[in-house]
Amino acid sequence: MKIAYLDCSSGISGDMLVGALIDAGVPLEHIESELSKIPLDGYRVGKKNVKRCGIRATKFEVEIEKESPKWRKWADIGKIIKTSKLDKEIKEKGLELFKQLFDTEAKVHGGKTERIHLHELGAVDCIIDIFSVLAGLKYLGIKKICSSPVNTGTGTVKTEHGEMPVPAPAALALLKGAAVFSTDTRYELVTPTGALLISGLVTEFRGIPHMKITGYGYGAGHRDLKKMPNVLRITIGETQREENIEEVFVVEANIDDMN
Repeated sequence: MKIAYLDCSSGISGDMLVGALIDAGVPLEHIESELSKIPLDGYRVGKKNVKRCGIRATKFEVEIEKESPKWRKWADIGKIIKTSKLDKEIKEKGLELFKQLFDTEAKVHGGKTERIHLHELGAVDCIIDIFSVLAGLKYLGIKKICSSPVNTGTGTVKTEHGEMPVPAPAALALLKGAAVFSTDTRYELVTPTGALLISGLVTEFRGIPHMKITGYGYGAGHRDLKKMPNVLRITIGETQREENIEEVFVVEANIDDMN
């Protein structure tokens, strides 16, 4: 079984994971082809090689060519996904992730899912990042994703609702159940989209699993941090044994003089 391990020691965002997948061998042309199946326009995607603390990485870039509607509700996003020509598997997973996102936003802000709109995320960016990730994972044949504990960063971040502590409220809610930690890096290292991908795709938080490494890639974040490389590393490999095998211990004994 092909698995992927995410090293989130510098956090995670949607574009960082897309960059890591491209760096690991997913052609940008494949990403563009898959995105063209979504009824969405007014954007352009690209990539470039950058360095973060001396480490070469791929930076995935999204350029919005024209102003999109200010808010998009669950009904809007759901319609876009359902009317797309994406594979059924990718379409269903995308719907699941966005439903989780809107449900989380409703819980955080208080309200009903159908009335919540995307704001901090940027609807177009979010759609592109999520479906680029899903397309890349399928292209590489990855069946399971594990992750290191996730570095959230520290400090505050500006949102539509004012300045909030890191991680932002939606990201914090999405990280429920995840293994996290924080360093003294005073930036937001986990975006809401990154937190959504962790919550919806990662099945286990651990060290690198037992596998034969077949590939790897580095996806770059926006900033070049001074103390550590601002990259997300993905390691891809084949399991040498089934990871879900349960160990069973058999205890046997010989007993004498039962009379």
